[in-house]
Amino acid sequence: MGTLDFHLLKPVNVQFLVSTRHLRVVRASDLVLGLSVVIVGLLQLGAQVGIADAVLFVLSLFFGVMLVYSLLLGLVTLAFWFVRVENRLAIFWAFTEAGRFPVDVYPLWLRVSLSTVVPIGIAVTAPANVIAGRMDWIGVALLGVGTVAAVGVASALWRRGLKSYTGASA
Repeated sequence: MGTLDFHLLKPVNVQFLVSTRHLRVVRASDLVLGLSVVIVGLLQLGAQVGIADAVLFVLSLFFGVMLVYSLLLGLVTLAFWFVRVENRLAIFWAFTEAGRFPVDVYPLWLRVSLSTVVPIGIAVTAPANVIAGRMDWIGVALLGVGTVAAVGVASALWRRGLKSYTGASA
């Protein structure tokens, strides 16, 4: 359709532009609802969450979101080489549905898959482990290092895909 060609002409980071062009501010209510559930749950448990724990929780949540972003960016980038990527995206959405639950409820082979191949398990479990006190700042720092590496690999794949892109009219 030429949409990407149009974005490539703009003097901005194309990866950022393409990644955020369908951002829906209306979905911010989901974030508010999720944080409300966490806060109510912690209040009902009588948990004592300090400033450091809250900061680690927010960091691990951010790293989890970025891990999922890097996976999705990598899958979408495959469209530069393959015409049909819908099946791969369907697999991604199936894994995100599996990520709605803690990885501990799944058999070992699926736990390993959700924590390594598809980092949905880490993205979901790490913030919960931080707020429950089962993950300290060293674990969050390692999560941050892994996240930076994953985003770097996905961005490098995106740049390589752009180099092989010939345009919609070619």
